[in-house]
Amino acid sequence: MSRQETIDKVVLYHYPLTRSVRVLWALHELEIPVTVERVDLMHGGALTEEFVKKNPNHAVPVLEFQKDGNQVTMIESAAMVAFLADLPSQKTRLAPGLENLDALARADYLQMLMHASSWQDMILWNIRMHCDLLPPDLRDQNTVIFL
Repeated sequence: MSRQETIDKVVLYHYPLTRSVRVLWALHELEIPVTVERVDLMHGGALTEEFVKKNPNHAVPVLEFQKDGNQVTMIESAAMVAFLADLPSQKTRLAPGLENLDALARADYLQMLMHASSWQDMILWNIRMHCDLLPPDLRDQNTVIFL
């Protein structure tokens, strides 16, 4: 990638306490301007005809952006974070550079990236269950105490 590569008109379809949080975090770290569109999962927001066209899996996140005049849509959070981390930026860089590839540094980076994308899942899922999905009498308030 050249140092001039950028993405424009970034939109993240997001719902709190889901995998979209990691994408929002990466965008924040990279200081990439983003429009965040909240998809109300609790009231069928991912089931609308318009949203299903973006992601037929009925899930967030969805990341849309323009790159070299092309409209791009991504629907897998770990892939989004890896893509964003590989973008050259004048402000910060999250991934070892691809220009002079150091295979061991890249392997370590990929291992940590995949680890970071997996350990969050159980935590986020538990919080979501105890906030929104379980009947009130089965919710554990200690699970959501920090919200």
